[in-house]
Amino acid sequence: MVYEFAAKIKNIQHNNLCEELLKECADEIGKKFDKPMEIKTLLAGEVPYHDILVKAQASVSTMPMFFDAELTETLNKFRQYLDGFSAALGGEISKADAFYNNSKTFNKLYL
Repeated sequence: MVYEFAAKIKNIQHNNLCEELLKECADEIGKKFDKPMEIKTLLAGEVPYHDILVKAQASVSTMPMFFDAELTETLNKFRQYLDGFSAALGGEISKADAFYNNSKTFNKLYL
């Protein structure tokens, strides 16, 4: 089952925010994992940018013995990407604007 993950990082203090920097950050964070996620970012708001949107997709097994473990692992991995972006860019994760969903459910990433 394919899940989509989306979150906003706000109040970014980095002065030269651009798509290349965001790609470099995603690549650097991805080095921590055997299987990095494909992360998409979008600069949000007005120039100078102070927010970014972070998105990813991942397939999670629907088999009962694997579903919970795989989903938890994937959620934790996406949260680590968010932590990495917020630390590198001097921003904070907007926990009210962080979600994951599939075709049947819609959930908050942080409770």
